[in-house]
Amino acid sequence: AVEFQGQISVNNVQADLKNGVIIEAGVGIAFGDVCIGVIGDGSRLDVTLVGSTVFTASQLEALCRPYRSRILTTADVLKACTTQDLACRKIGIVSLPTPTEIYEVTQSDGPALRTFKNATTDTLAEALFAPSQHECIQRLKVLKAKADKARVRDGTVEHILGVLTNNSMATIKKIGNSATSLPELPFQPQIGTSSPKNASNTRPTSFPSLTGA
Repeated sequence: AVEFQGQISVNNVQADLKNGVIIEAGVGIAFGDVCIGVIGDGSRLDVTLVGSTVFTASQLEALCRPYRSRILTTADVLKACTTQDLACRKIGIVSLPTPTEIYEVTQSDGPALRTFKNATTDTLAEALFAPSQHECIQRLKVLKAKADKARVRDGTVEHILGVLTNNSMATIKKIGNSATSLPELPFQPQIGTSSPKNASNTRPTSFPSLTGA
């Protein structure tokens, strides 16, 4: 997937020089068992894959667009991956349908954006684990200001910040005494959940409700 996105970047540079078409693509990667089969009749046959793993990969691919991410994957994939130096960051937990840790692979981003994301991985995790919505917004605003100063666009930060500050956030509901559910947000920031050490790499001890995800 990283090589695929790298080749797209190379092609886009050439296309830009020739006023050609710029291509963007999102890749969702999941790990697990799938069922493969052939469907159709004598006039047309198709090979198809079904199963929860296929559904998860499809959902991740669809979420690449709003988050301006090139590659989204899960903790299970990273654990099974043999590449030890793969640059990635945890950006939330989403219901697929069970709570699943979501990671953005930054390896294929441009040098400046990749450097910025890698340098602010823990800062983003701390923002998502902020004790309140207000503090989460403030920390994300600081991150966005840093991105603007570095002249890069961090789509994940911009998207979450945009949803949190939207006027329609009256639908936010308190779940228990600590967690907040954000029905409009595909990824669920861990607002109100205690932030463990190295939050970007550690599974939280409890999940907020993921209703509406």
